[in-house]
Amino acid sequence: MKKVISILLMMIFLIFLAGVDCFAGEGSEGDTGGRLMVVLSGNFLSPADDGFRTIYSKGVVYPGLKAGYRISRGIYLWAGYGFFSLKSETPVLKLDTKSTQRFLSAGLGVMFHISPKLDYTGELGIFSGSYREESMGEVLKGSAPGLVLNNGLLIYLNRTFYVELSLGYLTASDTVEDVKIKLGGLRTGLGLGVRF
Repeated sequence: MKKVISILLMMIFLIFLAGVDCFAGEGSEGDTGGRLMVVLSGNFLSPADDGFRTIYSKGVVYPGLKAGYRISRGIYLWAGYGFFSLKSETPVLKLDTKSTQRFLSAGLGVMFHISPKLDYTGELGIFSGSYREESMGEVLKGSAPGLVLNNGLLIYLNRTFYVELSLGYLTASDTVEDVKIKLGGLRTGLGLGVRF
C-alpha cells in the first residue's frame, strides 16, 4: 500500500514539474489558468468476472483518487488509484473468503470546452490491477496489466472547484492454474475536484 501511494505521489510530482500550459477554454468561467487538477471520487464497478459476481457481489462501491496535469491546451496527463476489499462465503462449504483489488492507472486525456460551466473529458490509459484472495486457508495473489477508457463531464461550481461525472471501462486478465481471472469492468463515478 505504501509503495503504491509513493509511486502515485511521485507521478503527480513529475507531472507537476513538466509544467506546460492549462486546461480547456481560455478565458472561460471554469478556467483558473491552473495546470493541476485533483479529484476524489466515489465509484461503482460492475465486475467483469462471472466468478467474482457469483461469490462476492454484482456491484462494488469504492473510493478513487485521480490527478491530472495539462501539457498543452486541451491535452493532459493523468494518474489514478482505487481499491476495494470484500468479504463473503464460498458457495458450497460456506467458508469465509475475502477479496482485495487495487487499481493503479495512468494515461493521456483530452478536454473539450462545451460552455463556461461545462467541459467534456476523454481518457485512455494503462493500469495495473492487483488482486489478493484469501479462502479456505489459502492466499491467491497476483497482478495483471490492462487498459482503461474513461469519459467524463466536469461541472464547474466556481473557478476552483468542480463536480466530475464519469463513465469508464477497465479491462485486464490473468490466468491461475488454467483459470482465467478478469479484473476491472464497467465503472461509473461521482467526484469532487479542485484545480490550481
